Amino acid sequence: MKFLSNKFIFLFLSAAFAIYPSIYETTNSRKLFFAEWKAAAGSSGKSLIQRKITEDDGSKTGLIIKYEAESIDVMFYPAYRGWDDFKTYGRIIYRFDLSGQLSMVKVHFLENNDSYLLFKGNGKYDIYLLGKKFREDLRFFGEIDRLKYISLNSILGVLKENKIDTEILLPVDDYVMKNKFTLAVITKSLLPYSKDGAINEFDEYVNIADLSPQVNGKGVNCSGFLKEITDNYIKFLNPSEKRLSISPLKEKNYTGNATSREIYKRYDKDEDPFFGLDWTYNLITVLNNKCGYKVIKAEEIRNDSYASYFKDRGFYLEDLSGVIFRDQQRDPPFVYFIVFNKYTDVPPFVPKYYHSAVIVPYTSGKHFYMRVFESGEETGYTNIIKNQLPAYFSKDTFEKYLLDKKITEDDDKKLLKKNYILSKNRSGYNLNYKIESDEAVRISKIFDRIEYKDIKVMIYKIPIPYQFFDKE
Repeated sequence: MKFLSNKFIFLFLSAAFAIYPSIYETTNSRKLFFAEWKAAAGSSGKSLIQRKITEDDGSKTGLIIKYEAESIDVMFYPAYRGWDDFKTYGRIIYRFDLSGQLSMVKVHFLENNDSYLLFKGNGKYDIYLLGKKFREDLRFFGEIDRLKYISLNSILGVLKENKIDTEILLPVDDYVMKNKFTLAVITKSLLPYSKDGAINEFDEYVNIADLSPQVNGKGVNCSGFLKEITDNYIKFLNPSEKRLSISPLKEKNYTGNATSREIYKRYDKDEDPFFGLDWTYNLITVLNNKCGYKVIKAEEIRNDSYASYFKDRGFYLEDLSGVIFRDQQRDPPFVYFIVFNKYTDVPPFVPKYYHSAVIVPYTSGKHFYMRVFESGEETGYTNIIKNQLPAYFSKDTFEKYLLDKKITEDDDKKLLKKNYILSKNRSGYNLNYKIESDEAVRISKIFDRIEYKDIKVMIYKIPIPYQFFDKE
């Protein structure tokens, strides 16, 4: 079992004591700087960091000027967490060519490093939300140079003009409610790992496959972990309830998906390809029945305005964070069961619902967080994405299929070449186990775009009981 990391404890304490300032503006600093600065000043290839700018009210503003071969980036950021932490809400980056022409402005509207407005010199802007392009070529009025001098609130006003401010700007913090639920239901479900384990209605550790007692070490796998969370959820509302029996949770479900189930029916006994799907569906059905949920209830998410849904498969992996983000904008009091699925690489080519996890999203300050729990431990969103990446490619697949035929963007090719290393015998490429988290997420999005491995995720929303809501 893993307990909360010091980093996570710090994040919660920070939010609890409201270290985030009420003012995030860098307007005055930007006005003073651009009144005197010439874009072509300095020599290319160097970086210059200045740390002496302050707002009129005394709050600190960081400034980083970075010279490249053909461009200059000037970044302003609210430095309320110190000079070294520049990934703050309200960060603005201006890109100039060497003649002084402003060509691009990037405005970060969340603490998340991959969520920003990208203003282009053509009077249009794009929105990137959690690393994926959310909207493209939206109009804004006025010259791009105006963005050097107007306030952050004025810049973000373009979202209201396009009536999408409620879709991407965060609501009030909900970390208190989510943390209470996590401690009461999820954290107490963190048990040692076992390849095929769950706890039955008699509080015995058994193997899910044949219900036999566990002999060599007791624990739960990802399915047993979801069951334990469901058991603790139900017992929280009704302490007299016993743990659920395992056999009913293994029953096949043909409701609403008879076509796809019939196609693979002959594999049900030997391969049991739909086990993870059936198990999760049966869990949320029991949860709804025992807790009396009918209107607000545990259910699969099947509709999203900006992501494609596939029957019995769910969403592309790259859309996971965005779908949950948008669902939270509508209905914050939910956590999520996630079921990963893909087709097998070898005959018989059947779908496999091979892994499940729990995601607890919450907002704190201007940051959208997602805590991830798997098989008895807290892991992390980027870690779960990293684990879905292919660990190995043959030389022909990597070089001739991916780099030559499927991947078209030079930046994507560079990213893959950086993180897949040619083996010593030069027969294939192995994933760099030290891959950076943000690069793992970017590579996952590349594979989703070309549908390599075709990993998808089914997302089930689980309501948080009203007992955990903040009382005023």
